Amino acid sequence: MLTDVVTPWWQAVDESVEKLVAALTSAAARAARRAERRRGRRRRTGPKGHSQGIRRQLADVVRARRLAPGEAVDHKTVSALFAGHRGLVTNPALVVAVARACAIIADRKLTAKEADRLRAASVHIARLIAAAEEADRVAALPPPAPVPEPVPVAAPVLVPAPVPVPAPVSPPAPRRPRRVLTVAALLAVVAVLIVLAMVGAFST
Repeated sequence: MLTDVVTPWWQAVDESVEKLVAALTSAAARAARRAERRRGRRRRTGPKGHSQGIRRQLADVVRARRLAPGEAVDHKTVSALFAGHRGLVTNPALVVAVARACAIIADRKLTAKEADRLRAASVHIARLIAAAEEADRVAALPPPAPVPEPVPVAAPVLVPAPVPVPAPVSPPAPRRPRRVLTVAALLAVVAVLIVLAMVGAFST
């Protein structure tokens, strides 16, 4: 079913679906006219000039000829396909099967080129829908947070290291000459000897 969304990506989907449905509608109208001529009378027509029974007849041909193996096809399926149902227009096997049924009813053969063109259109619509859904998902995402501007950092100020001040050196203590110490020691020894001699003299 066509969408009312006006985004460019869904507009592309709708346009492709309309082209595919128009091709199938034209083939079905040709089949309906051929079927009516065979009957020799005109039937009451529904929307888009279709015979009211052509969609049921298309479904019958698809089932009877096994044109879409594995697909459950009835007149409601065919009607939904002509309405542009996305789940059906993106099914290449069903699209080609209905086109073949139209050709059979119209007493003609669907060429390989026509089948390939319809198949490619169906695949193209599926890709457009996937891209549109992804575009919707991206559009729904919150906008990225603004990146803060870098704060300028001032260049570090180089402070010269303090120059170490040498500690004051106290002058060395004065030393007495070694000679003076030696003389004093000798004098002390002599004095002791004299005292010892005097003590010895008095003791005798």
